[in-house]
Amino acid sequence: MSDDKFKKSSGWNSFLGKTKEQVTFYRWTTILCAVAAIISISGCIYFSSQVKYVPFVVEVNKEYAPLQVHQLESLGQSKDAVTRSQLATIIKNMRVVYAGDKEAQLDAIKSVYYFIKTNSQPYKYVQEMFSVDDPMNQKFLNQVEIKAILPLSKDTWRAEWVEKKAMPDGKNVLSRNYSAVIQVEYADTISAEMIINNPIGLYLKNMQITEEYK
Repeated sequence: MSDDKFKKSSGWNSFLGKTKEQVTFYRWTTILCAVAAIISISGCIYFSSQVKYVPFVVEVNKEYAPLQVHQLESLGQSKDAVTRSQLATIIKNMRVVYAGDKEAQLDAIKSVYYFIKTNSQPYKYVQEMFSVDDPMNQKFLNQVEIKAILPLSKDTWRAEWVEKKAMPDGKNVLSRNYSAVIQVEYADTISAEMIINNPIGLYLKNMQITEEYK
């Protein structure tokens, strides 16, 4: 009888031992799975926080058809070329008059404000210029032909251009020469919205337009 009790006791102890081993195994498995999940989630959070926007510059022809696309980070020293191109576009949109095509005129005006900060000197300058000669209410055309965009220093440029005013039928053309010294600055970060409208974060810091009498 004692042998039966011993056997039963031994069997029960063996069962308990195996059960404890299984519990311990599943417990460690659960802990390891939890740790792996935490590491995985932390990794996702880290890499998602490292995501950055990479701006692209699209080169277009006179009809605005795309010719080439450049990743801005790969341009390196060509940043000056992009700045020169954008300054030319800013001046054109700032001075052009479409005479009757209000949609095109409004698009040109809006694009200027992508490159100036509120309450900056260029902002006040442009506001005053548009209030004195409102391009939305002009009866003549004003075409802008950029002659040169020249660097004077790292952040200062000189622009030269010709404006040709004429009636909508093309008669009574009047040509005038203008120049401007423009100081620029660049944004520290590029947002998703800026990639579309201002890919290199260029802002006019100071500017003054002068008519050249020749």
